[in-house]
Amino acid sequence: MTASRVLFVNPPVKLPRVFAHYPTFSNIGMLHNAAMAEQAGFDVGVVDGYYLRPRLNYRPLDREVYHLGVELDELAEAVAGRAADAIVLVVTMFSDLHRLEETYLAAAAAAARRSHPGAFIVAADCHVCGMNYFPYDPAELLARVPALDAVVLGEGDAKLCEVLRRGLAGAGLDGIPEVAHRAGGRPQRNPGAAAPTKPLDAIPYPAFHLLDMENYFSCLADAVRADLVHEYHAPGRFLPLLTSRGCVYACNFCTQQVLRHGWRGHSVPYLVDMIRTLRERYRVDRFFFLDNNINVEPTRFQELTRFLADEGIAWDALNGYRADGLTDEALALMKRAGNAKVTVSAESGDPEVLRGIVKKRLDLKAVVRVARTCQTLGLPSQVHYVIGLPGETRAQINNTLEFATMLHEELDSLPLVQHAIPFRETTLYRECDEKGWFDPHPDTVPLWELETRPILRTPEFTPAEVLRFKRNVRQLIDAVETTTVLDVAAGCNSSCRVCERDEAAPAAAPDPDELIATLRARRARGATMAIITGGEPTVQPELCERLAQEARAAGYTGVTLATNGRMCSYRRLAERLARAGVDRAVTSLHAAAPAIHDELTGGAGSWHQTVAGIRNLRALGVRVEATVRVTGPGLPQLRRTVDLLASLGVGTVHVRYPAPRGRVLADPALIVPYPVGLPAIAAALEGLTRPDVSIQGVPFCLLPAAIQGRAAPLPFFMAPGLRRLKAKQIDRCRSCTELLLCLGFWREELGRLYRQGDVEPALAPTEIA
Repeated sequence: MTASRVLFVNPPVKLPRVFAHYPTFSNIGMLHNAAMAEQAGFDVGVVDGYYLRPRLNYRPLDREVYHLGVELDELAEAVAGRAADAIVLVVTMFSDLHRLEETYLAAAAAAARRSHPGAFIVAADCHVCGMNYFPYDPAELLARVPALDAVVLGEGDAKLCEVLRRGLAGAGLDGIPEVAHRAGGRPQRNPGAAAPTKPLDAIPYPAFHLLDMENYFSCLADAVRADLVHEYHAPGRFLPLLTSRGCVYACNFCTQQVLRHGWRGHSVPYLVDMIRTLRERYRVDRFFFLDNNINVEPTRFQELTRFLADEGIAWDALNGYRADGLTDEALALMKRAGNAKVTVSAESGDPEVLRGIVKKRLDLKAVVRVARTCQTLGLPSQVHYVIGLPGETRAQINNTLEFATMLHEELDSLPLVQHAIPFRETTLYRECDEKGWFDPHPDTVPLWELETRPILRTPEFTPAEVLRFKRNVRQLIDAVETTTVLDVAAGCNSSCRVCERDEAAPAAAPDPDELIATLRARRARGATMAIITGGEPTVQPELCERLAQEARAAGYTGVTLATNGRMCSYRRLAERLARAGVDRAVTSLHAAAPAIHDELTGGAGSWHQTVAGIRNLRALGVRVEATVRVTGPGLPQLRRTVDLLASLGVGTVHVRYPAPRGRVLADPALIVPYPVGLPAIAAALEGLTRPDVSIQGVPFCLLPAAIQGRAAPLPFFMAPGLRRLKAKQIDRCRSCTELLLCLGFWREELGRLYRQGDVEPALAPTEIA
């Protein structure tokens, strides 16, 4: 007897420009279900809209949404060219059927019905875990898409095979839980909940053999180039797999709680055979495991990591790990296997939020330990955080961002910060729905909008405030991740009274080869800008020249020199630096009057040298920015100084209050208290249109209205050294959306030099643009 022919069809999707998870791996559920159908005796074929061509089709539909996969007419033609008694249209998290108009499902179903009028056509979630699950009413879907005969929810596997058997035989579908079908011409949903699939070892390997695998790998390479495989930028022969399904935890925002299927895992012998078989068959470079929680069982996980390390199989668990389930031995095994990174999910940096809101039983010390071990091993790490959860305060959000930036600064652990998204039927969704905290309601906005902006308004925060928190941390981390700072620890040819370098322990001169190795390693991780700083780096001109050349050779798009400009007054040296690749310089001019500048720098003739250096660099096409420190002697000349810099062609001027460290602490008479300095700065800059001017080193909330739009953070690389100097318990700082970039007020013993009595904020923190 001829086997019934079943065709699995994965339609294209409308993909938000900003999205979570991995769309090109979303066919893994289809491949599992196709393998189950083969095992059940069906003649199975696959038309995968992502991988029909050798090249991935990915194009914009508008500013926020892209089309991913072949065009609908090409998909319809491919389906029409295949014989089929039954057609399974695959539904993934990237085709949320609560928003049917945002999908191609109805059009794909209509095309399948036209080409196969007598076929049994099913829409199936084919859900296996690893991605969000969006619930919907299957009976409503049947009513809206007349081309469908049935809808299968959740995990398909054996349930889908039973639906196919009955549908092809013309039998009814009553009694199969989580299935909708037409009874008497009317859509109805069967009651009850389907049991989760187990044991998992009875499931055959995913049916990759039904795909054109050369198309598959070439399209995945295009996906990597298009940034559809987050955090991976070098194409390879990647293969997604699952070692387990579900999760034993119930974080309030996670969609895995919707299906309530619990955690189940394949045995290690099963995984060993599957990985070996698929690696050899398809010459796989790296496996991506999509498990929700791969390290639930420590013994099983340790055995799996040891096998992968012993056989030199590189891999990654894209959804991350529980930090408290990662041993130092497991991390060492990951490093030995060739893993590119380790991702853990902290969710919050505030213990009270973790316990009382997220309901995640996790000690943050475990996250710190994992980050520290990864740093020791030379294995990059990153940590997931969620902010803007109902019940969370602005101060607690700042606690999370402080924790995240501390891990990043001290242990090089990259923070991945997302706002809370209330997906349907999660605890988070139900709570917000009951308390009226949606602004707007998530069912009324497109999915891309949920991914790009917060929509929760609670008594503690507004959507705009959460977005501001998120943008600030992104601004800081982007600056760090895209920039390599090379401190050559040189001496200096000036002795500035306002020098902010910490001279307590002068650094030894670094090995040039180590600096170059750092340049290359950081470039491989995505850095595009290099900054050469010191002391005064140009007192080692050959090293500066070499570093600039090496940066350009490594592919950096820009090289900045942080300099007092004096050595650049020598035209030949300036030419060498520009020729080597320096295209931006940041210098300092303390006053328009040469005598005042020279007295502050401790160097006779330094004003004329700095001005000549600026002229030389500008003549060579180097963009020049200048810092003007706010001091007692220099403040009366501020407008003249800015005007002079504008006449020299300086593009941006940074008016900076000196930080309370270094030599400035030995000469507090130089410090201009905020109540004196800020009105004077506002007056000096009144009506100024060029150059661009930023105000740095002042709590943003103190800036008068006339200059509040010029508020800017200090350079990001100063933050680690200054964070320990800031006050911790000022309420308006702890709850301020700008704390991460502003740094707030200095500790009391330092801040008194700046405040001279009570200073009231000029505007509310959340008014900062």
